[in-house]
Amino acid sequence: MGKSDKYYYQSKASEDDDDLDVDPNELIYSLEIVQQPLRARMCGFGDKDRRNVTPAPVLKLVAKMQDGKIVSASHLSKQAFVVTADLWLEDEVTERNLVLISSIPSSRTAAYSLQQATLAQESQLVVDQLGIHEHTPEGSSSYLSTTSSPVTAESSSNASRMSIRNVIHDVGVGSAEDADTHEEQEYHQDNDTYVEQDLRELRELSAATSQARMEMSTRNLVGQIAVSGQVAPGLDDEISHIWFAFSILSIRTEGFFKIRFCLTDLMRIPE
Repeated sequence: MGKSDKYYYQSKASEDDDDLDVDPNELIYSLEIVQQPLRARMCGFGDKDRRNVTPAPVLKLVAKMQDGKIVSASHLSKQAFVVTADLWLEDEVTERNLVLISSIPSSRTAAYSLQQATLAQESQLVVDQLGIHEHTPEGSSSYLSTTSSPVTAESSSNASRMSIRNVIHDVGVGSAEDADTHEEQEYHQDNDTYVEQDLRELRELSAATSQARMEMSTRNLVGQIAVSGQVAPGLDDEISHIWFAFSILSIRTEGFFKIRFCLTDLMRIPE
């Protein structure tokens, strides 16, 4: 009974003695990790059997004045502070908040695979069209082949222009052949237009593929990634602090990671 009275008296006295003129704009904030996360079992991509990071990360907000004096939480507004968590590799350089889920068997990923196959077929069709447009007419010399992959489509366009010049240069000059030469020029001018259209279609297909991959990404760190503060007494001192506990955090994939915590003061966010 006496111990409880002593604790109550000290807590009350600390709040009464902490009568300071505090300017929130001059305070210096820092986060102290009181309980470090050590391990976790990868939870995969399901939503039912998630394995939380253990032990749960617990952080303490320390507010100091310019002279280094610690300010009690009674002078702060706990609603004004939010801590967010995101996932990084051990090097603290590479972010790992997102992970691609194309390897997970589901109806959505099956549709994604079908879309990828369709895009590949369309890309091959465009490449085949490039070979058809750039066929060598009779009487002309051979030129560079353009049966290349879609990633080298720009070089295919250059090869097309080179072949056009070679064909026009090698056609003989004569009254009977002038008309044929003119027709060949018109044909290859149209051909060059077709090539530009095909290349534009390839770029559009590539952009669509990138967008589809982004849509198939999901968060690697899941759970309660944003936490508001709670006021509680300190563990080793009598001053109350604002605490942040991340009790529900899970990691989908295996690996060695670090969790970065960021403090946000909602009262200082510019309008």
